[in-house]
Amino acid sequence: WLDRREGSGGGADERVFAIRSSVRYSTKGVFAFLGSGWLSASGTIEALSDGETLQIDFDTFWVDGDGAPGPRDLSGASASPTMADQAVTALGRLGFIPPLATFPVLAIYE
Repeated sequence: WLDRREGSGGGADERVFAIRSSVRYSTKGVFAFLGSGWLSASGTIEALSDGETLQIDFDTFWVDGDGAPGPRDLSGASASPTMADQAVTALGRLGFIPPLATFPVLAIYE
């Protein structure tokens, strides 16, 4: 999911998009107590000035467990994160390594 991010001047920044990513998880064996659900993150993806690199910056993280049928959307301004969501975001920010979120690309198409 991508959406053009509004710039500070009110116009859309041609190089920055909002991004939300979710992955389904299901556990077995020793970790069966974690059940199944969704791990999600949102933030921005930016085409850097070199024109050959994308930089992802995830700043919000959340978990939808207990066999949730689909991930919630906590990426919008109207989102209401729980205390658990805030704790997961704090842990996610600690574990997010920006240098590992820079990707070379050959072309960017809209």
